[in-house]
Amino acid sequence: MNTKQNNNGSVQISESVISAVAEAAAMNVSGVARLARVIDGPGWAQFTQGLGAVAGRPINGGIKVQTENDVVTIDMSLVVLYGYLLPIVAKMVQVGVVTAVESMTGLKVAAVNIRIADILFERRETGTDAE
Repeated sequence: MNTKQNNNGSVQISESVISAVAEAAAMNVSGVARLARVIDGPGWAQFTQGLGAVAGRPINGGIKVQTENDVVTIDMSLVVLYGYLLPIVAKMVQVGVVTAVESMTGLKVAAVNIRIADILFERRETGTDAE
């Protein structure tokens, strides 16, 4: 959790709030289908389940936020729609997340690391009915 002091007291911004801002920014990018459910790593699934229990709501495992001295590093695992250029989608997510997190929290974003975990193939209607 990040805490800032001011003349009126302190302001705390939790990592789950930063995660929610990052998720919203990523979902606004064309080609992003959703966050992947889990970022690989020892204990990550248990960690996010524990956060969900504390927060009283499910925490999506597709984002990991680390803060240190008002500097944020964000790891995101994404599912991208088939047909989109993966490097361009990733770059657009990085730019959008940096802009959103920095403008909404006042924190500096050191890095947004993107992992494309999967591609979503959408089903297409054939337009014919079997009789």
